[in-house]
Amino acid sequence: MSNFKKPIFYLVIVLMYGLGMQAAWADMTRDQAKNLEDEAYSGDSTALKTLQQAANQNDATAEEWLGVYFSDKKDYPNSIIWTQKAADQGNADGEADLGYMYHHGLAVPKDDAQSVAWYEKAVAQGNREAENNLGFMYQKGDGVPQDYAQAMSLYQKAAADGYYLAPGNIGDMYYYGRGVTKDYNRAFIWYQKGANLGDSYAEYALAYVYEKGEGVAQSNNEALKWYTKAANDDNPNAQYRLSDAYREGQLGLSKDPDKAQYWWFMMSATNTN
Repeated sequence: MSNFKKPIFYLVIVLMYGLGMQAAWADMTRDQAKNLEDEAYSGDSTALKTLQQAANQNDATAEEWLGVYFSDKKDYPNSIIWTQKAADQGNADGEADLGYMYHHGLAVPKDDAQSVAWYEKAVAQGNREAENNLGFMYQKGDGVPQDYAQAMSLYQKAAADGYYLAPGNIGDMYYYGRGVTKDYNRAFIWYQKGANLGDSYAEYALAYVYEKGEGVAQSNNEALKWYTKAANDDNPNAQYRLSDAYREGQLGLSKDPDKAQYWWFMMSATNTN
């Protein structure tokens, strides 16, 4: 959450309208728009109205975050309207979001070629999420010829730009030997980086290599620590592993049917969502 103070921002907006001035929406920062989206998602109707007013005045940042709001509400038809508007104005986040929607077929037919095109536009502006996602497209060969070297290059750029999901993807490249020599030591290093950034997949992968002793000394304690962290961060694979461990008495745990059932229920709920 940014340090932006919502009440002061609202007061400025009210004063500007009171003076008969048109709000300077072009000055809305990403942090301000994100803050408004957070508050709107939590049920603050005033924040939503403010965000909508800014979007209606063609502020691309507000348009993109209004798209995020509708996406968070799983209202994809409205989300893509505002995301498209932001992308058409050259907003890099909007371009990345639109690429994601085309890749997953959210309110539009799934179209990997369109997805790649929008990701490329965002990458050209240095958008780190698009760098990571375009890397995934090259890894899978979705909309482009499969190219592990290009995938790795994009993942590394996204990681260097601080994108929290990229290290786990790099870890997978080394773990499975995709375009590089299989190297569990390097996989461990990258999984650890991703886990420390809060990526639940990297947390799960780190737990797994600790359990197996791959690239690091085997440790049930560390495995349990990271499985639990990943499970609490809604990773279904970690939730399943904890359920199994409590049911069978693994990872140094005593058998506990209640905890096994709890984590099975949590996994089911996560997969449903």
